[in-house]
Amino acid sequence: MSTEDILNWRASIDPLNVPEEDQRPQKRKRCDLQDDNRAQGDIEKRSRRLIPGARLQRLPTPPSDAMSLPSHKRSRGADGDSAIEGSVISEGSQDTADSITDMEATPKADHSLQRQIQASSRTNNSRASPSHSTRSVRSYPVSRRSSPVKQQRNAALQDTGFETASFEMGAKHLPPQLAKLTKDLTDISYGVHVLPHDLQTELGSHNIPSFAFREIPRSDDDEKPYLEYRYPDSAFIRDISIHADKCLRDQCSETLWNIEVHRCVLEWVLRMGYAYGEAFIDFVYCPSAQINSVFKPEDGPSKMVDFCIFVQPLKDSPEHDHIIKLCRSLRPNQSINHTDSGSLYKDPIAISIETKRHGENWTDAVLQMGTWHAAQLRSIEWTVDQKPHPPAPSCPVNLSHDINGAYAHAARRIEFVPGIIIQGHTWKFVATVRGSKGKRPVLYDAVPLGDTQSAFGVIRLCIALQRLKFWVRDEFWAGFRSEVLGFDEDALA
Repeated sequence: MSTEDILNWRASIDPLNVPEEDQRPQKRKRCDLQDDNRAQGDIEKRSRRLIPGARLQRLPTPPSDAMSLPSHKRSRGADGDSAIEGSVISEGSQDTADSITDMEATPKADHSLQRQIQASSRTNNSRASPSHSTRSVRSYPVSRRSSPVKQQRNAALQDTGFETASFEMGAKHLPPQLAKLTKDLTDISYGVHVLPHDLQTELGSHNIPSFAFREIPRSDDDEKPYLEYRYPDSAFIRDISIHADKCLRDQCSETLWNIEVHRCVLEWVLRMGYAYGEAFIDFVYCPSAQINSVFKPEDGPSKMVDFCIFVQPLKDSPEHDHIIKLCRSLRPNQSINHTDSGSLYKDPIAISIETKRHGENWTDAVLQMGTWHAAQLRSIEWTVDQKPHPPAPSCPVNLSHDINGAYAHAARRIEFVPGIIIQGHTWKFVATVRGSKGKRPVLYDAVPLGDTQSAFGVIRLCIALQRLKFWVRDEFWAGFRSEVLGFDEDALA
């Protein structure tokens, strides 16, 4: 056939006319619909997506009589009404192409169906191969993505984990030193007679209950137990309350709470009156401090905390020199602690602090603190190949080495490590007690310390934190010198 014949044949073809309303395009089969209104709505949506007749005229087609498509109507019901009337093609409709394109397009798989099939396949495979299923479970213990409840349950089962209890229910199991400390903190939290009488006028602008002020002392001995305490002034109380309230109202992040509120409280308690970096008991913001690999939990994720309160021995002191010697020659990761972040490689951690937003994530905070404390206790108990540490300078003969490689001290021993959990305004004291041989440590919670929601709460918080500071100085440091460094229990100068 020549080119001329082809052109003549094309010229003889009549343009395609848009079919009348009674010439309906063939529709897909539709499922029975019980609701006529729903069916009519679907028809209207489809009619808006039909191809325009102008685009159909661009291509040569078979004779026009072949274009008459049979109408596929649904049978009428008993009442004579049709469930679906079919789609109406109107001439010049701009939406006609989309409908035919949709009907001719390759169907795509339903992703949700694919996921169900894949899950079913994995289930069948695991049933067919029990050994594979067992290996999978053992290869994937709880991870960071597991819920805090599941992680805490796992921690209670592992040798490197911890258990939990309350101070109230576990009071008879507390070491005497911890029982005394929690009693003092509880008394402070009640706020009875926590302030000297002469501050009543100065703090008169705040809503402080009258029972908070002590009576005028009859003698110096009456005031002696309180001589070491300092009390915040009105300006500090007001500033902390304003910043804390702003963080709550603006729904600030945990980091902003740490910077704007928590850090300021800790600075007032620990650094006031000292030159920068010279406080014997100081704190550090350490949200990225990692647990050293030697002390990480074996079958669970590692955890971190936000602040650490630590002891900072003088650089020329025997304690400082001996810590450096231990770090250089024996300690894992060359750190005296279970972490080597910043100065914590050489400054013993006394109190750890975990922070959360107001009223949130208590279970998660307990999990973090318990995991961190358990690692800290493993660090305190650590020995090298069951050999004793090198003797400390001028160490008396009350040190002996037992069969497990640890020092047997007639002196002090660290019985527990304390912590603080902060939820926005609220500060609470927790402590993890060392387990007896072969048993996991137990984290006890919680004693309120105070809050930043009111002036009276700020005052009680500052007093409670000072009580913890004195415990670190008088009890923790003495125990650390004796058990970890090998010094005798002579009081520090």
